[in-house]
Amino acid sequence: MQTIVCKHKHNFVGLIVIPKNGEYLIKTELEYMLPYIKYVLEQYSTYDINIDSIEITDTGYQIPNTDQKLIDTIINICRNYLSEKIIVPQDMEYEPELRHRPLYFGKGKTYNSIDVKFTLLGDFNTMQVAFTELDKEYPIIKNLGHIIQDLSIKK
Repeated sequence: MQTIVCKHKHNFVGLIVIPKNGEYLIKTELEYMLPYIKYVLEQYSTYDINIDSIEITDTGYQIPNTDQKLIDTIINICRNYLSEKIIVPQDMEYEPELRHRPLYFGKGKTYNSIDVKFTLLGDFNTMQVAFTELDKEYPIIKNLGHIIQDLSIKK
């Protein structure tokens, strides 16, 4: 992601970004994100997770027949292995650079749901650019294409 600079009256100012206040992803973005979620869950979860029944909602994902502990685990894995890969640096001139994480995974308002949001930081740091960063981090997903959608995640 590209570095942003924020100034007020010619002075550098640091942004305070609260990822949970971002905008919900649209359905096509959620569909594009799903193979990444499946992949990181397969790689980093120690639980038996079958997310073949995952449903895309207006705010993210809903996974029927899943307890809240497992939802929390899925959220943490997505934060650690997806959100942490999409960093927007902020240049502070002589101060240490700030690092913003615009992709958010959090507990949804309904049972068994996960909210997914994105904060736009500059016209050039779009969700499409974020997907390009994920493609670089996890090239296997781009290489496998639709096949990754068919994974049933069980350990």
